Amino acid sequence: MRRWIVSTTIKEVLAIIKKAADIGIAGFNLEDAALAQGTPQLADVSFQREKIAAIREYLLAENLPLVLNARTDVFILGQEPPEQCLQQAIQRANAYREAGADCLFFPGVSESSLIKTLVEEVHGPINILATTTTPPVADLQRLGVTRVSLGSGPMRASLALTRRIAQEVCERGTYTTFTRDAFSYTELLQLF
Repeated sequence: MRRWIVSTTIKEVLAIIKKAADIGIAGFNLEDAALAQGTPQLADVSFQREKIAAIREYLLAENLPLVLNARTDVFILGQEPPEQCLQQAIQRANAYREAGADCLFFPGVSESSLIKTLVEEVHGPINILATTTTPPVADLQRLGVTRVSLGSGPMRASLALTRRIAQEVCERGTYTTFTRDAFSYTELLQLF
C-alpha cells in the first residue's frame, strides 16, 4: 500500500528541498495528493500553486538549477470517470506550470490517445511513468513526451531478482541466477 507523506506547510517543503539539494539531487517530484481522513485526496490547487511559486522563488534565490516536476495524481487516484480525470489533470498541470513547474508528471497514464491529448493541451513538458502498458520511448517521443520516469520499477525488479536468487540457492543449491549476469568486480569498480 502506498504511503502518502504530507508536508503541511510551505516552510516544511522548502526545508526538505534544502536538505535534498545539500546532498546533490538534480530534481524532485511535488505530488498533489495527500491523506484526508485516511483516504488519499487531491490537494487544493491554490495551495499547490502557492507551494510551487514559493519553491521556484527559493530555487532562483539560491541559484539551484533543480528540476521541479509537478505531479498530478488524478489518474492514479481514479476517483472520477476517465474524461473528468483528463480535464482535471489538464487544468491542474497548466496551473502548476503557470506557477513555475518545469515539467508536468502524469502517473497512471499509458494510453497513447490520452498522452496525445495531454501533450496538446498542457502548456509545458510532459513526463510519463514507464509501466507494463506504457508505449516504448520512441512512440512517446513521437507523441511529444519530454521525459519518461522509471519510478520504483528498477528497484522492484532488483528485489524480484534478489528473491529469485534466494529461491534458487534455497531450493536447488545453485547460483546461476546471479552469476550469469553479474558485473565483474572490475566493471563494478569502473562504475564508481
